Amino acid sequence: MPFYLSICVDRWFTGLLNSQMFSKSERVWVLSLVSFISWEIWKARCKFLFEDITIDPRCVVERAASAAEEFDVLRRHAISTRNGAGVFSQPTDIWKPPVNGAIKVNFDAAWKNHEAGLGVVMRNHNKDFCYGFASKRCCNSALNAETEAAIEALRCASLRGYSKIEMESDSKVLIDNIKGNVCTEAWTILPLLDEIRRLSAGFSDVEWCWIPRGANRAAHVTAAIGLRAVCPQGWANQPPPSLVRVLASDGLPSPP
Repeated sequence: MPFYLSICVDRWFTGLLNSQMFSKSERVWVLSLVSFISWEIWKARCKFLFEDITIDPRCVVERAASAAEEFDVLRRHAISTRNGAGVFSQPTDIWKPPVNGAIKVNFDAAWKNHEAGLGVVMRNHNKDFCYGFASKRCCNSALNAETEAAIEALRCASLRGYSKIEMESDSKVLIDNIKGNVCTEAWTILPLLDEIRRLSAGFSDVEWCWIPRGANRAAHVTAAIGLRAVCPQGWANQPPPSLVRVLASDGLPSPP
């Protein structure tokens, strides 16, 4: 880093620490976010230098914000427990069952070296495991992989005969684009968004929702399985042990 740039960053960070515009809790959040952004920038830089992976600034910020939010939830939980208050009410990183008879479909993607693992997990209002699917796909970006996971999730739900579904992802960029808030940086997934709309038309009701990474752990584990998979894997009633552990922590009523 050039010397003058280092001085500018130092002054900015010092000013941030000494700023009176934030409350104590807000300052902790801002510093956590700055720390995670710095860490994600460093990782993206290393991947660019040593693995020739193109840097996507939006994905870097998205991962940092998600990690900072997850850290904040755990921090507040630790403080609440230490003060004897128990688990704070309605934590944001807990998976919640669907309502009104819908099937909740969580999906995620694990992307590495232009290969992506796609993960889909379906559960009902009783928290029962309904179906899981994992597969591998070639994708040119993390956002492309997340979009492919959404398409795979819709296809799985259609094949299972569900008509009312709640679609959840921890990719805010993707959810915003699906809802119509299209950004110019996401132009590469526009054809895939058209496919999502086409598939969505086959359901009586589809709701799209962004959730924190901690609430999407089951799909994350399934995507990691997909990244290692030689061929697509589907589970109607006997998911792998690694997924069962996450389902149990989310409130699975009994071993499937």
